[in-house]
This record gives sequence, C-alpha cells and structure tokens, in this order.
Amino acid sequence: SGIEVQVQNRTISLAMQPNPTNDFSLITTNNPMDCISVYNNLGQCIKTFKVDSQNSIQIYTGDLASGIYLVRAANSGKTLQTGLLQVVK
Repeated sequence: SGIEVQVQNRTISLAMQPNPTNDFSLITTNNPMDCISVYNNLGQCIKTFKVDSQNSIQIYTGDLASGIYLVRAANSGKTLQTGLLQVVK
C-alpha cells in the first residue's frame, strides 16, 4: 500500500510492501530518510530503525502482535510521511 502527500510543490510517497504482513515489510520513500519508527495503537513507539539516509529499508515485524501500527518515516527529526501497517499472524 502507498501514500502520497504534496509538500512544498513536491510529492513525498511512502510505500509498505507487503501490507498486510506477518514477518517483514519493505518501507520505501522517494526522499532519503534516516529513521523509521513504529507506534502501537496507544501511540507508544515500540520499534525504531536507523536508515542512514536511504530511500528504503526492510523491517522485521515477526515479533509484533496482530494489529495495525503507525509507521513514521523521518529525516533530521522531521516527519516525511506516515502510514498504517497491518500485521497478521
């Protein structure tokens, strides 16, 4: 699934595949990111992944319970895009 948003005359996209997932998901943006954070339905950050200014990262979700999680892609502490990731066991 993918999401796009217009920011200062440019489109920032966030794609998560597969979605839903059970073990791994590839997160891709069209802008470099340095951090991916995963939040539960209580708004608690439960996972953080350092990305080192790349446009994609494969994250492990096998240790997460079934549910819907908010994924936040950021660069220099600023949110680039957010999206929902569904984990199914």
